[in-house]
This record gives sequence, structure tokens and C-alpha cells, in this order.
Amino acid sequence: MNTTSTLKKAAIITVGFVSAIVPGFALSITSVVETGLGADAPAVVGESFVEDSLTFSDRTHQHNSPAFNSTTGLLSTTGDLIVDLPAYLAGNPYVRFANNAREQTGYSAVVTADQAVVFYLLVDNRLNGPASVGTKTNTTDPILGGPLQWVLDGGWVRVNTGISPNGQGDFTGVDESGDGSLNQFYSVYRLPVIAAQVTVKNNGIGGQNMISLVAAPAPVVVAEPIVSFSALPSISAPGDTVNLSWFIASNATSAVLNPGNINVLPSTSAQGVGSHPLKPLADATYTLKVVTPTAMETESASFVVKPLASFTASITYADAGSPITLSWFVRPDAAVSISGIGSVKDKTDATGHGSLIVNPQLRTTYLLTAEAGDKKDESEITVVIKPPGETFALIDLGGTGGRPEAGAADDREVGAGGDGTNGTDLALTELKAADGTPFSITIDNMDRMGGAVGGLDWRDRGDGPGSPLTKLAEDHVKNNQGSIRVTLAGLPAGSYNITAYTLDVANSQSEQILIFATDALRTAEDTGVVADASYPGHPANTGAPGTSARLTTAFVDSKGFIIPVRSNGVKDVILYFDGTTATDIEVPLAALWIRKAMPASPAASFAITSISRTVIGNSANVTLGFPSTAGASYRIQTSPNLISWTTLSDNYPASATPLTSYLDAAIPLSEPRRYYQVIRK
Repeated sequence: MNTTSTLKKAAIITVGFVSAIVPGFALSITSVVETGLGADAPAVVGESFVEDSLTFSDRTHQHNSPAFNSTTGLLSTTGDLIVDLPAYLAGNPYVRFANNAREQTGYSAVVTADQAVVFYLLVDNRLNGPASVGTKTNTTDPILGGPLQWVLDGGWVRVNTGISPNGQGDFTGVDESGDGSLNQFYSVYRLPVIAAQVTVKNNGIGGQNMISLVAAPAPVVVAEPIVSFSALPSISAPGDTVNLSWFIASNATSAVLNPGNINVLPSTSAQGVGSHPLKPLADATYTLKVVTPTAMETESASFVVKPLASFTASITYADAGSPITLSWFVRPDAAVSISGIGSVKDKTDATGHGSLIVNPQLRTTYLLTAEAGDKKDESEITVVIKPPGETFALIDLGGTGGRPEAGAADDREVGAGGDGTNGTDLALTELKAADGTPFSITIDNMDRMGGAVGGLDWRDRGDGPGSPLTKLAEDHVKNNQGSIRVTLAGLPAGSYNITAYTLDVANSQSEQILIFATDALRTAEDTGVVADASYPGHPANTGAPGTSARLTTAFVDSKGFIIPVRSNGVKDVILYFDGTTATDIEVPLAALWIRKAMPASPAASFAITSISRTVIGNSANVTLGFPSTAGASYRIQTSPNLISWTTLSDNYPASATPLTSYLDAAIPLSEPRRYYQVIRK
């Protein structure tokens, strides 16, 4: 038996349970333990899955029978052919998850029943998992994979009992208003083994319906030694739990699991249901041998372990040159490498865990590749480098009442009204800078020629993950007609770099936003900075995250554009955001981060002034020379690729002479190149 087995001999999934099988006893779902729910409503257990029963814990959606067009045989919200809810679902307990949990990163739920059951999973037809979108037709099955990969890995089997026309699988319907009309459809899947507990996840895609889960009575089987034996999930990451689950005759006298010669009768219920957890690091096949007073049977179950479990960074938003630890967990037999660095197998221990310290100077994406046998996994991490300069003020714009980014001016969201406020300018608003200096901001719909264009709308797109920069992007102000003017009054004299974050997380907008500035040196002059609020391929992962829940620091950073300005301490600094020359003229503005430009100083001119190389036998010595500063110390680092940096000395003392020298000795001649950087501390 393989990992996608059905209930062997006791039931046939395409036609339902055979008549010789009698149902089990009445059952209950005793608990739903949720992880990663955030502030969403907890799940509720529904006592009976029937027509018009509520679908979610936070909506008035209802479960309904599906409808088909009798001519085409396709699902139709106005279809004339109504097919009753599947009989195996009707009247059974089910879980009403929060519909909003669909967007929660890392959400999962462990559902437990008071006895062994058959679990059925309902999945919104509109979902296209590999593309991470929910825009496909609702008349055909969802496409599994991507955020829905867990359905495939869990071994869930599409149910087809013949009740739908044209040989299609079984469906249910959803009434999203509770008014008797049909709006969407679910496809029905079944866990291939009898179990008392199952773990499910969300669909990972905003704007569509969350999953539903129904628990049905298990058949009572007395004749066959082994009804089912499976490994779930059949595909897992290294170290994840794989449960070997079985349903055997209740009168079994022996049940042995191999390898290991494990007696599993003590972990088998009176109904003949049991499981054995594993945390495998490699593919394996297990056999179960069961003996009853009248028969003996052996079945096998296999599972696959993917090469890569995790790839993480200790921090993904850092100052230039900061030490950042990259960590990974792979199959111990996997070949593992990181882009720009090469193989890191020598930094991976016998358990598959490894780490490496890098010191990126610029925004860098690290792609880790793990390969084992014919399997290959990849994962990437982008480290965003903070712009230099002292913060004057961070202005988080959007519908009032939203969550401000850490360090935002006055610790609040700045806007002219709550979400949905339309056609409203932001009147002069007093704020305080990070150092307590008072200044003000005004935002309106005037263009650089002095004309009013369209109107300003204020939006709140919900809560993001809260990682750096993501709260900035949850909310925004926009002008659908392509013009936003920002007036900053009271900036002390000096030079500033203003980062403008132009994005609406839910929509692709202007691909070319020209930015004009009025400051101490110019009047409505083109800055040469062109912002971009478009997301190619939106809302797929090729572009925008699609929902606030999928925001990342790197994505927000990619929509930040730096505008240098100069204040004389008297004249207002005015920025004009003009999208009217673009194909899509809509201009969103989520935040302004005002930083004081870093002044020129002796430190800015510090550099390595000399470097020499001497070959001695089979190695070489390199001598660096750089200016001395009395009492200073230096961090001296080397790199083979300008990505991964190794510290040679963390506190190298300055020489008493004008020039400090450092010797890097015994460098193998086989090393093709070596870069250096010296940081004065």
C-alpha cells in the first residue's frame, strides 16, 4: 500500500462505503487548537453540517448545496440543477474557522475528535496555489500547491462519489450573504486514513474563502487485519513530524512495525486505530504486520523527506556591515550552497544544521539551494540595509486609527480620516521630530502648476506582519487622478534625504511617478527621482504581496525612493508626486522618512591607501596601509566575493605614525581573489 491509499476493502472512495460496513458511534469534535491566529476570531465547532449552516466564525456565510447548469454540466451560481449536500457530510460536526485566518502567516489548527473519524476538507474552487492568487474560475477544482502544498503533502484525496454531472468530483456551495443565493463553491477532499486528530492550515491567499473541515463517523470493520496503513504527510521537511497511522482489526493479536520491530498494539485503540510519530531526516519505507485469530497481513507505507527544512537570517533589516547570521536546516545527506558564497557543506553539521556570518554592505538576496538525490529545494532571504543618516521624522500616512510604524512621528498614523474617507485633504498638522523639533505637514491634491487635480482618498488595508517597514505600507493616501502635493513647514536649515514609500499593497498603480521639489534651491523643479507603485504580475508573487498579511520588509523597501532636499529654515519644502504621464496615473503614498543628510567629515574620506602582495613559497602575504587616528581601533575584514565577510581583527590598534599597516599572512595561492575593508571604530 502506498501513501495515497484509500480505505482498503472496507470502503471505496468513488462510490462511498460498501453496504457491509456499518457506521460508528455518534462523535464530537472535542478541540480546535489554533496557532498563528493573531487577533482574528477563534474557530467554533458546529454541531451539524447541514443546509444553511454557518460557514465561518466571523462571517454570515452559509453552507449550501451546489448548483449546476443542466446544459453544460458546469457549476453555476444560477444553475437549475441542484445536487444535495454529500450524504457523508450531512449532519456531522464541523469546524467554523475565521475567514480572516486565510491571510495569517504561519496559521495552523490541530482538530481533535473523541474517536477515530473520516476527515473531509473543503477548499475554495477559486484558489490557484502555485500562483498564490484566488482569481481562477469557481467552476473547477482549485489548483493545489504553493500556499496549498500542505493539502498535497498531507495526502488529501479528491472525493468523487458520482453525484456531480460529467464525472466531476463532489462539491458544496457557499452563500456569502445568507440571502439564499449561491456565490462560490468548494471541492471536497478526504484524509486517506481513519484518525482522531488532523492538522490543517489556511489557504494563504487573501480575499477568498477559508477552508472548512467536517468529521464523519468511521466505518466499523471486523474482517480484515489491515484496513489502512499510511504515512501522513507523505512529503515532509527534515525534522517535521510524520505519523504512521493505521486502522486494523479490533481483534488483532499482534501488530508489529518495522524497521525497529515495534509492538504497536499498546498504542492502538479498541477500535483498531493508532499512530506512531517520527521525525525523519531521510526517505523511508515502513511495514506493518498484523495477526488476527484467523488471518495475517502485511502492508507498507513510504514517505519522502524534502532536502530543505528552513533558511533564516538573524536580522533582515540592518546597518551596512552589520554581522548577520544565516542559519539553515537541511537533510544531512544534502549538498547545500548559497548564491555568491558557494558550497556551505563544510559549515553544516551531521544533523543538517548550519550557519554562516555575513556582513552585507548593500541590500543582498541570499539564495540557498539544497539537493538530495533527485530532489532540489531553494529558499531565499533578502537583507535590507538601512539608509544612512540620522532620522529627523518618520511620517506614517493613511487612514487614521491604523497601526503606526515603530518610531513614527507622534506615534500615530497621520491622515485626514479613517479608512474610506474620500476627497479630503490633510489640513496643516503639527508634528514633533525625533529630537522634539516642531514642524508641520499638509497634503492636498494640487499639482505643480497650481491646479487642483482629483481628490485624496485615505485607506487602511488591514494588518501586516509587523516586521520592519511593513506597518508603513498597511495604509496610504492616494489620488486616482495622479497628483499629490506634500508641504513640510518648519524643517530646520540643512540637507535632508526624504524616502517616499509609494505603494498600495492591494493594487498595482502608477508605474512612473515623477517627483518635483520646492526647497531652498529650487521651485517645482524635477528632482530626477522617479517612483514606481506598480507590481508586475499583481497580485501573484511575481509582484505585489496582494494583502497586508503578505508584506515583507524587502518588498516595502523596494518601493522606497530617496529625494534629496535642502531647507533654509524659512521656506517650506514642497514635494509634488505626479503620475499623470504614466499609463496608470493612480498615485499612492504610504510614508515619508526624513533623514538628515550625513555631513562630509574626515571619516568620510577614510580609505585604504596602499596594498601590496608578496609570494612566499606556496602562499602569499598581503600588507594593507591606511591613515592612523590616535586612539582609534579598526575592524579589518576580508571577503572572496564582496558578500560574505570574515573578520581578521576586530580591534586592531592605530599606529602612532600617520600610517597604520596590517599584515594578512599565509594566503593560499589557490585562492583566486580576496577583497578587504577596514572600518574605523
